[in-house]
Amino acid sequence: MVNPLGNVLIKARYYEEDVKTVEIDPSDIINYRSHRPILKDLDPSDVDLVVKALNEYVNPKPPIIKPREKETQQLAIADNQ
Repeated sequence: MVNPLGNVLIKARYYEEDVKTVEIDPSDIINYRSHRPILKDLDPSDVDLVVKALNEYVNPKPPIIKPREKETQQLAIADNQ
């Protein structure tokens, strides 16, 4: 876990499942926002967009692949035999 200033707060184990929890001091939010002004402009709807994009990245939809015309003809010939 990395804070908004780029400091590593805690690391997980490599190549293994790992769960870590970190307590963040709420008073640090003022400090973070002064260094990263975009955080003060963050709207709750922005979080929804980020979560949606992350879900699409983690669970991509399989691509729709259309067979080429030649392959379709070959399949039709094979079905008729």
